[in-house]
Amino acid sequence: MLLATAVFMAALSWLRSHPKTAPLGLDANMIFLLSAEVGGPGHSLTQRGFGGGALLCGAVFLIAVYGRLLTRNAV
Repeated sequence: MLLATAVFMAALSWLRSHPKTAPLGLDANMIFLLSAEVGGPGHSLTQRGFGGGALLCGAVFLIAVYGRLLTRNAV
């Protein structure tokens, strides 16, 4: 769990450190920290798995959208 958190924090911090992707990095970091609180006691492993999958799919979707927006604005 700590390794997964460290990887996410490192990747999102890298996004935050570049001026072009700083807003995306800040928003993604805040969303990750808020969603990391979900899944505490009272949630089954299946619910945690579905929640993690939904979070991952949402992140991939937003990265694709932001990627297209950033390349469109760069031209």
